[in-house]
This record gives sequence, structure tokens and C-alpha cells, in this order.
Amino acid sequence: GRELAKFYLRVIEVLGWASRAELVEFDPEEGRVVVRTWGSFEAGMRLGSGFLCHFIRGELTGFFSAMFKKGLYGTEVKCEGRGDPYCEFVIAPKPFEFGKELGKE
Repeated sequence: GRELAKFYLRVIEVLGWASRAELVEFDPEEGRVVVRTWGSFEAGMRLGSGFLCHFIRGELTGFFSAMFKKGLYGTEVKCEGRGDPYCEFVIAPKPFEFGKELGKE
């Protein structure tokens, strides 16, 4: 698991989506991952604009959801585009279930 995750982050670097990607936390049982990136192509587009890395957040969320076979939710908690030293993504179990928040079962 961890080695596959590290390989995937290397792919992100090779594709040029970020100049560096690091696995900070990896907990398959909990379904929680924390990833940091530096030099994201998205964050480099506009400084001071808030959280910008929607594509990378979606890629990470989809990859780890498939890896863990769980519905996960991705959040960017730090972004170079707003002046942080790196972008940081927290991928964790969804805090909601579709349908239930609308009163549907």
C-alpha cells in the first residue's frame, strides 16, 4: 500500500503536476492520507487567490478512494497559491453520505 502510494506521487512529479510530492501520513485502516506538494502547476497560476489545487485534490481523492475501496473526501488545507510554503491535502472518510443529507435513505 504505502509503496504504491509513493509510486503514484512520483507519477504526479513526472507528469509535471507538482515538482515534489510527499506522503506525510498513510493510514489504510482509517482511510486517511496526508500529502504535501511543492510547485503545483495550479498554485503557480495565481498567488493570493485562496485554495487553487482542485485537479490535484481530485486526483488524490480518486486514487486513494480506489486504493482503500472506500468513499473518501479530499480537502486542501494549505496552498502555495495563498502564500503557504506548500500545498497540503487531507484525504479521509466522507463526513456525509449522499442522499442522507437531504433526508433520503
